[in-house]
Amino acid sequence: MKLRATAVLASIIGAFALTASPALAAKPSASTSSIELVPPAAALDATADTSWPRYGDEITFEVKTTATESPFVNLECYQGGALVAQGWEGFFDGALGNRIFGLASPSWTGGEADCTAWLKMYVQRRWKALASTSFHVAE
Repeated sequence: MKLRATAVLASIIGAFALTASPALAAKPSASTSSIELVPPAAALDATADTSWPRYGDEITFEVKTTATESPFVNLECYQGGALVAQGWEGFFDGALGNRIFGLASPSWTGGEADCTAWLKMYVQRRWKALASTSFHVAE
């Protein structure tokens, strides 16, 4: 009988500790974010080419995030360590632009490049990276 009373008392104390202690309360779930390179709808046959994407192609991204309702994509492309293309697009309803990036620029007139696309959100007066994807652009 004494063991049963001790078990009941321990259960009551444990339940009180869980409800009274904010440190033991359930934490909100972490946000999830992803970004994936995809061809624009007008160029869906591009992925049949094993060297896609190529210089001069247009690309876009499939983005998913629970961190913000206003995600942005920042694309940066480099040749030999030099930045040759950079762009920003909002990936949410009401954003200006068309969510399409061209793989060329006045300083990128041909050849291969290595690119990274960052899924970002603006919070507390700075850009926060949520996810990224890197890819090679063929000649």
